[in-house]
Amino acid sequence: MSMDRIWRVLLSSVILAAVPALAASHIFYVSAIASTFYPYVFASVIFIHLRLRFRWVDVAGIVLLGVLFALFDVLVLHPGPVYIVTWVSFLGMGSLAIMGLRAVWLEGEDRRVILLALIPGILILASNHFAGYLHKWTESAHPNTLDLYLYSFDASMRVPIAFLAGQAFEKWKIFGDVSFVFYVGLPFTLAVVYAGQAVRLRGRAIPIFIAFLIAGPIGGIFYNLFPALGPIHLFGERFPWQPLTTDQARRLLLEPVPLSGLRNAIPSLHMGWTLMAWWYSRGLSVWERGLAFVFLALTVVSTLGTGEHYFIDLVVAFPFVLFLQALCTVSLHWDDSRRLVPFAFGLMAPLVWLWALRFEPRVFWYSPVIPWTCCVATIAVTELARKGLKDAAVETTAPAKLEPSTAPTAVAELVR
Repeated sequence: MSMDRIWRVLLSSVILAAVPALAASHIFYVSAIASTFYPYVFASVIFIHLRLRFRWVDVAGIVLLGVLFALFDVLVLHPGPVYIVTWVSFLGMGSLAIMGLRAVWLEGEDRRVILLALIPGILILASNHFAGYLHKWTESAHPNTLDLYLYSFDASMRVPIAFLAGQAFEKWKIFGDVSFVFYVGLPFTLAVVYAGQAVRLRGRAIPIFIAFLIAGPIGGIFYNLFPALGPIHLFGERFPWQPLTTDQARRLLLEPVPLSGLRNAIPSLHMGWTLMAWWYSRGLSVWERGLAFVFLALTVVSTLGTGEHYFIDLVVAFPFVLFLQALCTVSLHWDDSRRLVPFAFGLMAPLVWLWALRFEPRVFWYSPVIPWTCCVATIAVTELARKGLKDAAVETTAPAKLEPSTAPTAVAELVR
């Protein structure tokens, strides 16, 4: 047996042993495998895998390994019933194992394609796992939150938008339940858009995934600049039926208040990610774009209806996403105004908003025209700035028409 083959056998053994080892970790089992959110993440991993390289033998391998991992878990590690969420998680881990084995044994272009699925799959899981630690650190570093300032702004618009959305959720339970499924199913729309663009563009889709990936940690920086939770945490059982009157909100004493929970209000990353997915879905099929839009629309409703966000959180998400998109549009140089202008506006607009909300909140109470105009202007200017970025990016993101003789070399350059 050659040395190369020996190394591949050893790597394959490590990959197959890694899944039971992870399942044996109590922290990973509780926070990921058996959680309510992670099955969506694992399902996204499976989707990316099969979207980029669908093989029936891979499907069979995913099912076989998923069942074996689940049986090992229920018979050895955690005796008892196997819940649907854990089945999905183990199928996702089976997908990761199959992709890992494929990456070890495949060659050339086939290996590059599987790496376009495997590496994002690993990073998706890792980023979601470590996001919890970031949130806990933010909560301990900022025991007091600035929710009153965000509520004051929303109230200055004279329309309790978040409370109305919450009332709609309680009146129409099915609507609320469906919206909430799309809310927690966020990873799937990111997977659909990234995988679709990876099929079209191969390695040139990598900046799209990077934009999705870095949104979390960069958003965490903003959460430390302006820690806040959402109206349901501020009002408790009074949400969504008992908002303050306009006069009460106008006279509200604005000060930091101690609240328990994740400081992840402004900008809304749920809104940001689905908005980014919609923007990046350009060029995909009708069903892919349609799904991205449905996720965006229902996320707008669910972020407000669940009471996890104020309306202003969603508005600030627009320039924030523009900043990320400009940051990751590597096809344009930094001296190109089509990239520099969106980058500068996308970065400065959220910072200006945070400053105004914290230090000049009374300005918005002079007239409801002021907060409404600021919100509309923020979204409108974001769209204008994005148009130049979008049109410029299209020039370099159209699917390459490669001659058969040069395709392997050209694609190899794209993946590097």
